Amino acid sequence: MLIHLPRLNDEWLDLPVGQFTMHAATDRVGVHQLTDSPDDADVILFTQCHMLEDWRLRRIRDHPLRRAFGDKVLVYNEFDRPWCALPGVYVSMPQPDFVDRYQRPWGYFVPPPGAVNEAPDLLFSFVASNTTRCRRQLFTLQHPEAIVEEVHGFRVWDSTSENFQERRARFQAVLGRSRFVLCPRGNATSSLRLYESLAAGAVPVIIADDWIAPSGPEWERFSIRWPEGRVDGLPEMLEARAADWPVMSREARRAYDAYFSPDVYFHHVAALCGELLEDSATTGFPAGGVRGRRYAALTSENALARARYVRAAVNARTRRLLARR
Repeated sequence: MLIHLPRLNDEWLDLPVGQFTMHAATDRVGVHQLTDSPDDADVILFTQCHMLEDWRLRRIRDHPLRRAFGDKVLVYNEFDRPWCALPGVYVSMPQPDFVDRYQRPWGYFVPPPGAVNEAPDLLFSFVASNTTRCRRQLFTLQHPEAIVEEVHGFRVWDSTSENFQERRARFQAVLGRSRFVLCPRGNATSSLRLYESLAAGAVPVIIADDWIAPSGPEWERFSIRWPEGRVDGLPEMLEARAADWPVMSREARRAYDAYFSPDVYFHHVAALCGELLEDSATTGFPAGGVRGRRYAALTSENALARARYVRAAVNARTRRLLARR
Protein backbone atom coordinates (compact mmCIF):
# COMPACT_ATOMS: atom_id res chain seq x y z
CA MET A 1 0.00 0.00 0.00
CA LEU A 2 1.26 3.48 -0.87
CA ILE A 3 0.99 6.24 1.75
CA HIS A 4 1.19 9.96 1.03
CA LEU A 5 2.03 12.29 3.96
CA PRO A 6 0.77 15.81 3.12
CA ARG A 7 2.46 18.92 4.49
CA LEU A 8 0.76 22.05 5.82
CA ASN A 9 3.70 24.21 4.73
CA ASP A 10 4.66 25.16 8.27
CA GLU A 11 7.95 23.89 9.69
CA TRP A 12 6.59 23.43 13.21
CA LEU A 13 3.26 21.88 12.25
CA ASP A 14 4.95 19.49 9.82
CA LEU A 15 7.37 17.98 12.35
CA PRO A 16 5.28 14.77 12.53
CA VAL A 17 5.66 14.34 8.77
CA GLY A 18 9.42 14.16 9.23
CA GLN A 19 9.01 11.70 12.09
CA PHE A 20 6.76 9.40 10.07
CA THR A 21 9.15 9.65 7.13
CA MET A 22 11.91 8.37 9.42
CA HIS A 23 9.62 5.55 10.63
CA ALA A 24 9.04 4.55 7.01
CA ALA A 25 12.77 4.68 6.22
CA THR A 26 13.56 2.26 9.06
CA ASP A 27 10.61 -0.08 8.44
CA ARG A 28 11.81 -3.69 8.34
CA VAL A 29 8.55 -5.23 7.15
CA GLY A 30 8.49 -3.54 3.74
CA VAL A 31 4.82 -4.08 2.90
CA HIS A 32 3.90 -0.38 2.77
CA GLN A 33 5.82 2.53 1.24
CA LEU A 34 5.62 6.29 1.02
CA THR A 35 4.84 8.15 -2.18
CA ASP A 36 5.15 11.82 -3.06
CA SER A 37 2.11 11.54 -5.32
CA PRO A 38 -1.37 11.93 -3.79
CA ASP A 39 -2.82 10.61 -7.05
CA ASP A 40 -0.90 7.33 -6.77
CA ALA A 41 -1.42 6.95 -3.02
CA ASP A 42 -3.84 4.43 -1.55
CA VAL A 43 -3.98 6.50 1.65
CA ILE A 44 -3.42 10.21 2.24
CA LEU A 45 -2.48 10.37 5.92
CA PHE A 46 -2.42 13.67 7.82
CA THR A 47 -0.19 13.28 10.89
CA GLN A 48 -0.29 16.85 12.26
CA CYS A 49 -3.54 16.80 14.30
CA HIS A 50 -1.91 17.26 17.71
CA MET A 51 0.18 20.19 16.40
CA LEU A 52 -2.92 22.25 15.56
CA GLU A 53 -4.57 24.53 18.08
CA ASP A 54 -8.01 23.93 16.58
CA TRP A 55 -9.47 20.70 17.95
CA ARG A 56 -11.98 20.70 15.08
CA LEU A 57 -9.07 20.25 12.63
CA ARG A 58 -10.45 22.77 10.13
CA ARG A 59 -7.08 23.17 8.46
CA ILE A 60 -7.08 19.48 7.57
CA ARG A 61 -10.80 19.14 6.89
CA ASP A 62 -10.66 22.11 4.46
CA HIS A 63 -7.40 21.06 2.84
CA PRO A 64 -7.46 20.81 -0.98
CA LEU A 65 -6.34 17.17 -0.84
CA ARG A 66 -9.27 16.31 1.38
CA ARG A 67 -11.66 17.93 -1.07
CA ALA A 68 -10.04 16.19 -4.04
CA PHE A 69 -9.41 12.75 -2.48
CA GLY A 70 -11.84 12.53 0.42
CA ASP A 71 -12.33 8.80 -0.07
CA LYS A 72 -8.72 8.07 0.95
CA VAL A 73 -7.92 10.80 3.51
CA LEU A 74 -7.24 9.58 7.06
CA VAL A 75 -5.59 11.09 10.14
CA TYR A 76 -3.13 9.96 12.76
CA ASN A 77 -4.41 11.79 15.86
CA GLU A 78 -2.44 12.24 19.10
CA PHE A 79 -4.66 14.98 20.55
CA ASP A 80 -5.04 14.58 24.33
CA ARG A 81 -8.76 15.24 24.03
CA PRO A 82 -9.67 14.37 20.46
CA TRP A 83 -12.89 14.62 18.54
CA CYS A 84 -13.54 12.33 15.58
CA ALA A 85 -13.34 15.07 12.96
CA LEU A 86 -12.02 12.58 10.41
CA PRO A 87 -11.57 8.81 10.33
CA GLY A 88 -8.17 7.48 11.29
CA VAL A 89 -5.81 6.13 13.92
CA TYR A 90 -6.40 7.60 17.39
CA VAL A 91 -4.04 7.34 20.36
CA SER A 92 -6.35 8.65 23.11
CA MET A 93 -10.00 8.44 22.07
CA PRO A 94 -11.93 7.40 25.23
CA GLN A 95 -13.91 4.19 25.12
CA PRO A 96 -17.40 5.77 25.44
CA ASP A 97 -16.76 7.95 22.37
CA PHE A 98 -14.91 5.42 20.24
CA VAL A 99 -16.56 4.44 16.94
CA ASP A 100 -14.87 1.32 15.61
CA ARG A 101 -16.06 1.85 12.06
CA TYR A 102 -14.19 5.15 11.81
CA GLN A 103 -11.30 4.68 14.22
CA ARG A 104 -8.50 2.34 15.24
CA PRO A 105 -6.62 2.69 18.55
CA TRP A 106 -2.84 2.79 18.65
CA GLY A 107 0.02 3.82 20.92
CA TYR A 108 2.54 6.61 21.07
CA PHE A 109 5.91 6.15 19.45
CA VAL A 110 8.80 6.07 21.94
CA PRO A 111 12.40 5.14 21.12
CA PRO A 112 14.00 2.19 22.95
CA PRO A 113 16.06 3.17 26.03
CA GLY A 114 18.86 0.71 25.31
CA ALA A 115 19.75 -2.25 27.52
CA VAL A 116 16.96 -3.50 29.79
CA ASN A 117 17.80 -3.74 33.49
CA GLU A 118 17.68 -7.44 34.34
CA ALA A 119 17.74 -6.89 38.13
CA PRO A 120 15.63 -3.82 39.07
CA ASP A 121 15.65 -3.04 42.80
CA LEU A 122 12.30 -1.22 42.98
CA LEU A 123 8.93 -2.93 43.22
CA PHE A 124 7.22 0.04 41.56
CA SER A 125 7.64 3.70 40.74
CA PHE A 126 5.60 6.75 39.85
CA VAL A 127 7.37 10.00 38.88
CA ALA A 128 4.87 12.38 37.34
CA SER A 129 2.95 15.65 37.39
CA ASN A 130 -0.29 15.95 39.33
CA THR A 131 -2.42 16.72 36.29
CA THR A 132 -5.62 14.76 36.88
CA ARG A 133 -7.85 13.58 39.69
CA CYS A 134 -6.92 9.91 39.40
CA ARG A 135 -3.25 10.74 40.02
CA ARG A 136 -3.72 12.61 43.30
CA GLN A 137 -4.17 9.61 45.56
CA LEU A 138 -1.27 7.80 43.91
CA PHE A 139 1.14 10.37 45.36
CA THR A 140 0.15 9.22 48.86
CA LEU A 141 1.46 5.70 48.24
CA GLN A 142 4.42 4.58 50.34
CA HIS A 143 6.49 1.42 50.12
CA PRO A 144 10.06 0.60 51.15
CA GLU A 145 10.83 -0.55 47.60
CA ALA A 146 9.12 2.24 45.70
CA ILE A 147 9.82 5.75 44.46
CA VAL A 148 6.81 8.06 44.24
CA GLU A 149 7.60 11.66 43.27
CA GLU A 150 5.46 14.58 42.18
CA VAL A 151 7.19 16.82 39.65
CA HIS A 152 6.35 20.41 38.73
CA GLY A 153 6.88 22.41 35.56
CA PHE A 154 8.19 19.51 33.50
CA ARG A 155 6.74 18.33 30.20
CA VAL A 156 8.34 15.30 28.60
CA TRP A 157 7.63 16.64 25.09
CA ASP A 158 9.05 20.12 25.81
CA SER A 159 12.85 20.22 25.81
CA THR A 160 12.69 23.87 26.94
CA SER A 161 11.34 22.83 30.35
CA GLU A 162 13.58 23.82 33.25
CA ASN A 163 16.45 21.35 33.79
CA PHE A 164 14.94 19.17 31.08
CA GLN A 165 17.94 16.89 30.50
CA GLU A 166 18.59 16.26 34.20
CA ARG A 167 14.94 15.59 34.99
CA ARG A 168 14.53 13.39 31.94
CA ALA A 169 17.59 11.40 32.98
CA ARG A 170 16.15 11.05 36.48
CA PHE A 171 12.91 9.63 35.09
CA GLN A 172 14.78 7.16 32.87
CA ALA A 173 16.98 6.04 35.76
CA VAL A 174 13.99 5.37 38.01
CA LEU A 175 12.17 3.60 35.17
CA GLY A 176 15.16 1.31 34.66
CA ARG A 177 15.13 0.36 38.35
CA SER A 178 11.39 -0.51 38.40
CA ARG A 179 9.69 -3.85 38.00
CA PHE A 180 6.24 -2.23 37.80
CA VAL A 181 5.45 1.33 36.69
CA LEU A 182 2.20 3.07 37.54
CA CYS A 183 0.71 4.47 34.31
CA PRO A 184 -2.39 6.52 35.15
CA ARG A 185 -4.15 8.63 32.58
CA GLY A 186 -3.16 12.27 32.39
CA ASN A 187 -4.88 14.87 30.24
CA ALA A 188 -5.23 12.02 27.73
CA THR A 189 -6.53 8.52 28.35
CA SER A 190 -3.27 7.08 27.03
CA SER A 191 0.25 7.98 28.17
CA LEU A 192 3.82 8.00 26.87
CA ARG A 193 4.81 6.37 30.18
CA LEU A 194 2.97 3.18 29.24
CA TYR A 195 5.01 2.68 26.06
CA GLU A 196 8.25 3.82 27.70
CA SER A 197 7.65 1.09 30.28
CA LEU A 198 7.25 -1.56 27.59
CA ALA A 199 10.43 -0.39 25.87
CA ALA A 200 12.33 -0.65 29.16
CA GLY A 201 10.98 -4.11 29.96
CA ALA A 202 8.98 -2.80 32.91
CA VAL A 203 5.42 -3.94 33.54
CA PRO A 204 2.90 -1.09 33.17
CA VAL A 205 0.06 -0.81 35.67
CA ILE A 206 -2.55 0.89 33.50
CA ILE A 207 -4.84 3.17 35.51
CA ALA A 208 -7.17 4.60 32.87
CA ASP A 209 -10.73 3.30 32.84
CA ASP A 210 -11.53 4.62 29.34
CA TRP A 211 -8.24 3.65 27.70
CA ILE A 212 -8.60 1.34 24.69
CA ALA A 213 -5.85 -1.22 24.21
CA PRO A 214 -4.42 -1.32 20.66
CA SER A 215 -5.23 -4.63 19.01
CA GLY A 216 -2.48 -7.15 18.35
CA PRO A 217 -0.49 -7.38 21.59
CA GLU A 218 -1.76 -9.78 24.26
CA TRP A 219 -1.91 -7.10 26.92
CA GLU A 220 -2.87 -9.41 29.78
CA ARG A 221 0.50 -11.17 29.42
CA PHE A 222 2.61 -8.12 30.22
CA SER A 223 0.42 -5.42 31.80
CA ILE A 224 -1.99 -4.96 34.71
CA ARG A 225 -5.22 -2.95 34.72
CA TRP A 226 -6.15 -1.10 37.91
CA PRO A 227 -9.26 1.10 38.47
CA GLU A 228 -8.99 4.88 38.65
CA GLY A 229 -9.45 6.52 42.06
CA ARG A 230 -8.45 3.49 44.11
CA VAL A 231 -5.14 3.06 45.96
CA ASP A 232 -6.06 0.66 48.75
CA GLY A 233 -4.48 -2.71 48.05
CA LEU A 234 -2.36 -1.54 45.12
CA PRO A 235 1.08 -2.11 46.73
CA GLU A 236 -0.08 -5.44 48.14
CA MET A 237 -1.29 -6.55 44.71
CA LEU A 238 2.08 -5.68 43.19
CA GLU A 239 3.88 -7.57 45.94
CA ALA A 240 1.75 -10.61 45.11
CA ARG A 241 2.58 -10.22 41.40
CA ALA A 242 6.32 -9.70 41.92
CA ALA A 243 7.06 -13.35 41.13
CA ASP A 244 5.41 -12.87 37.71
CA TRP A 245 7.69 -9.98 36.81
CA PRO A 246 10.50 -11.86 34.97
CA VAL A 247 8.11 -13.44 32.46
CA MET A 248 5.95 -10.32 32.13
CA SER A 249 9.04 -8.18 31.60
CA ARG A 250 10.22 -10.31 28.70
CA GLU A 251 6.73 -10.25 27.19
CA ALA A 252 6.57 -6.45 27.58
CA ARG A 253 9.78 -5.95 25.61
CA ARG A 254 8.66 -8.49 22.99
CA ALA A 255 5.40 -6.60 22.52
CA TYR A 256 7.29 -3.33 22.15
CA ASP A 257 9.67 -4.84 19.59
CA ALA A 258 6.83 -6.42 17.61
CA TYR A 259 4.40 -3.49 17.55
CA PHE A 260 5.82 -0.13 18.66
CA SER A 261 9.57 -0.07 17.95
CA PRO A 262 11.06 2.24 15.27
CA ASP A 263 11.36 -0.51 12.66
CA VAL A 264 7.69 -1.63 12.79
CA TYR A 265 5.75 1.45 13.88
CA PHE A 266 5.07 2.74 10.36
CA HIS A 267 4.01 -0.73 9.20
CA HIS A 268 1.33 -1.10 11.86
CA VAL A 269 -0.08 2.42 11.43
CA ALA A 270 -0.28 1.83 7.67
CA ALA A 271 -1.96 -1.55 8.21
CA LEU A 272 -4.60 0.07 10.44
CA CYS A 273 -5.25 2.63 7.71
CA GLY A 274 -5.78 -0.27 5.29
CA GLU A 275 -8.33 -1.80 7.66
CA LEU A 276 -10.25 1.46 7.80
CA LEU A 277 -10.43 1.70 4.02
CA GLU A 278 -11.65 -1.89 3.84
CA ASP A 279 -14.41 -0.95 6.30
CA SER A 280 -15.41 2.00 4.09
CA ALA A 281 -14.60 4.43 6.90
CA THR A 282 -14.07 7.31 4.49
CA THR A 283 -16.99 6.80 2.11
CA GLY A 284 -19.51 6.50 4.93
CA PHE A 285 -18.05 9.17 7.19
CA PRO A 286 -20.39 12.06 8.20
CA ALA A 287 -19.58 15.24 6.29
CA GLY A 288 -19.38 17.29 9.50
CA GLY A 289 -17.60 14.69 11.61
CA VAL A 290 -19.16 12.65 14.41
CA ARG A 291 -21.42 15.24 16.08
CA GLY A 292 -22.30 13.27 19.20
CA ARG A 293 -21.89 13.67 22.95
CA ARG A 294 -18.13 14.20 22.73
CA TYR A 295 -18.46 17.02 20.22
CA ALA A 296 -20.93 18.79 22.49
CA ALA A 297 -18.70 18.35 25.56
CA LEU A 298 -15.58 19.64 23.80
CA THR A 299 -17.50 22.58 22.35
CA SER A 300 -18.60 23.57 25.86
CA GLU A 301 -15.11 23.01 27.34
CA ASN A 302 -13.38 25.14 24.75
CA ALA A 303 -16.00 27.90 24.97
CA LEU A 304 -15.43 28.12 28.73
CA ALA A 305 -11.66 28.11 28.26
CA ARG A 306 -11.96 30.90 25.71
CA ALA A 307 -14.17 32.92 28.08
CA ARG A 308 -11.62 32.52 30.89
CA TYR A 309 -8.84 33.65 28.55
CA VAL A 310 -10.81 36.74 27.46
CA ARG A 311 -11.63 37.66 31.08
CA ALA A 312 -7.98 37.31 32.07
CA ALA A 313 -6.89 39.47 29.12
CA VAL A 314 -9.46 42.17 29.94
CA ASN A 315 -8.47 42.19 33.62
CA ALA A 316 -4.78 42.46 32.71
CA ARG A 317 -5.51 45.38 30.34
CA THR A 318 -7.58 47.10 33.05
CA ARG A 319 -4.75 46.74 35.57
CA ARG A 320 -2.27 48.24 33.09
CA LEU A 321 -4.55 51.23 32.41
CA LEU A 322 -5.08 51.88 36.14
CA ALA A 323 -1.34 51.65 36.77
CA ARG A 324 -0.74 54.47 34.26
CA ARG A 325 -3.02 56.91 36.09
